[in-house]
Amino acid sequence: IRVNKIDRILGDQTSDVLKEGVTAGKQKEKKNKASGKPFLRGQPLPELRRFLMVQSGVLVRTDGNSDSEDGHGWLDVGGMKNLSPRYALGGTLGVADDGKSYTRITVKPRLRTWLGRGYAIDVAPGIFFPTGDAVVDDFTKVGSVGFTGELAFVASDWAAVTYVVEVIETEKDYYAYGLSTPLTSTSGTEVFHYIGLKAGGAVGLFLGALTFAGLFGNR
Repeated sequence: IRVNKIDRILGDQTSDVLKEGVTAGKQKEKKNKASGKPFLRGQPLPELRRFLMVQSGVLVRTDGNSDSEDGHGWLDVGGMKNLSPRYALGGTLGVADDGKSYTRITVKPRLRTWLGRGYAIDVAPGIFFPTGDAVVDDFTKVGSVGFTGELAFVASDWAAVTYVVEVIETEKDYYAYGLSTPLTSTSGTEVFHYIGLKAGGAVGLFLGALTFAGLFGNR
């Protein structure tokens, strides 16, 4: 077939077959595949350039300074941009609450290393701001800002196993029996360690709403 005849049928599927070597209907399949982007779940390049993320779950302290009831509901919301097929960079805003008085607002830059199409390692150092009464116990107050760091193994943004550390300045008051004002106070640094599980995507969004509705409703 001459080239001038091919040019006269531009736009027809026959032209695609002869000029580009594709089969009829293949381009349509590609468009349908591209339109089916996952909801609140990340993928590396070339599947996604940017993506939103939501992670919610429960963290439990592992440093031996709290009882088993000190589970913390946790919610992180943010966005990421794939810099390459291997790395993504972004950030999250988060809130953690133990159902008592120690609520934290977190701000964390986040670096993701893709291990494949769905699995990844997240590293997220940042800061947190205690709110509410901001006490560890009846006699120990925490400072106005602290450092936090997270290391998580993420499976397709459906679930994540995470380790979190918090470091913050504290002030402990010492009272004599029957007195309402402290005799003396000491300052120090507290380090808290947590491990936990998080859910992501639409499931994480749903669980996050349920978790915090229950935590704040029980106060």
